[in-house]
Amino acid sequence: NSTFSHPNNKKPFKVSFDEYIDDKLWDGMKSVSLNNCYLDPTFMREKMHLDFCRDAGIIAPRCTYVNLYINGVHYGLYSMVESVDKKFLKHRFNNSNGNSFKAVDAFTNSIFSDLKWYGPLQSSYSNRYELKTNEEENNWTDLLQFLDTLNNNVNTERALPTKINLPTFYKQLATDIIFGNYDSYVGSGRNFYIYDVNWAGKFDWIAWDASLSFGAYPGGPSNPETSTITYVSSTVNRPLVAKIYAVPSFKSAYLSSLCALSKSYFTSVRLNPKIDSIANIIRPYVTADTKKQYSLAQFETGLTSDQTISGRRLPGLKAYITSRSANINTQLTTLGVVCETGISSNEPNMISSSYSLAQNFPNPFNPVTKIQFNIPKSSDVRLTIFDAVGKEISVLVGENMEAGVHTAIWDGTNFSSGVYYYSIETGEFSETRKMILMK
Repeated sequence: NSTFSHPNNKKPFKVSFDEYIDDKLWDGMKSVSLNNCYLDPTFMREKMHLDFCRDAGIIAPRCTYVNLYINGVHYGLYSMVESVDKKFLKHRFNNSNGNSFKAVDAFTNSIFSDLKWYGPLQSSYSNRYELKTNEEENNWTDLLQFLDTLNNNVNTERALPTKINLPTFYKQLATDIIFGNYDSYVGSGRNFYIYDVNWAGKFDWIAWDASLSFGAYPGGPSNPETSTITYVSSTVNRPLVAKIYAVPSFKSAYLSSLCALSKSYFTSVRLNPKIDSIANIIRPYVTADTKKQYSLAQFETGLTSDQTISGRRLPGLKAYITSRSANINTQLTTLGVVCETGISSNEPNMISSSYSLAQNFPNPFNPVTKIQFNIPKSSDVRLTIFDAVGKEISVLVGENMEAGVHTAIWDGTNFSSGVYYYSIETGEFSETRKMILMK
């Protein structure tokens, strides 16, 4: 794809840990993608986007960084993204038996994963989607039924929710629109997975490849900060988004999701400290990266301000957040959409079909922080706090809870500054995250 056009021969890689030893894992993963941050002087667009997804309970892979050496040769700083494979599906959905389809890249042949109907034959779609699980069975019936319903069923409002988990898609679409991530289904018609959890014909949407987020995609709107919140590159060629915008009940639910995400998560107060924190961590590695596409000065400028490089305007991260947030609020007000309460535990449109534990906010904090988690069904939940050596020091939740997004509060007044961990456990899910109390 286009990332192979990096001018300094800094190629992207995929590392498979089980290539030579069957079932070999690293940190529970079979493989990862190492991305060269092509067209991103900040090295942060994908990291910020995918962390946002995870914090908001949106299904997406994890992202971090790696300082890469190959046979002693320094290749520089890469973002590292976990693969959307059966290990990922098992962790996110507690089920890896369903059909997972990946959108094709469409970089050279102009064949897109557009979700259009091309007839009842499976062969008509084999060059538009990649089946990533159950390859031996090679049964695409569920995908064909979804596409048939989407494109041909006249009762869209009743039929479509039986074929795709719309609340999770609303959040995915809203996040792409908020971040100006147009190298996605809504724009380029690629960079996504869909997963039929139980092989029962109803798909969940999974985010993938947000490396050109924050309005960096050359094929997107020229002014992504002010792009309409009902943007789609083509209503004919992106039928799923077209139906969301065209059906009043779908559009209302989508705008509610966008409203809640922009109000609760897409704010300078929340995101700017994260940009600063990541910058402080990666700055020495950016400095040492002799293969980086842009200069260190362009890295620093890109954190805060727009810059024009080789005739292309690249929005600065902080500048984009400020401008986009204000413009979204203006558009929502014009449409009569009011979002004062943000995401709450009784907001039905925010319930995901998967478990998730968000990053606490604020972080670092002093002395109070909020911890948000999602459970897709009634579950026994235990949410606990541990100190740096793993000693349990507080139990925030220990009860049966209804499905939904819930928030717990931890007060660290009686504890010293330092690293702490919080962990959630249910009968089907567990996850642990780190937080910092800084007095």
